[in-house]
Amino acid sequence: PGLIDAMNFNPEVMKSAISPEMMATDYALEQVKKGKNFRDAYGTAKVTENNISYQDSIRNRISLGGAANLGIKSLRKRLDN
Repeated sequence: PGLIDAMNFNPEVMKSAISPEMMATDYALEQVKKGKNFRDAYGTAKVTENNISYQDSIRNRISLGGAANLGIKSLRKRLDN
């Protein structure tokens, strides 16, 4: 807990570090949903401009433990029992 309390985040610097290349996997996964295999989709994604926002990228992370679904309620319930 002390480590986290000591951390300082600069949201503007963090946002400015995000680049479209970071969304290549998101783009590839969209192509997979349309029937393309992942290897080819990712190869295309690396050289294709996309307009996927970091907000959309986070929102699409639905797996337990993913950025949009940390599972805090499940963890709290386990800790409380």
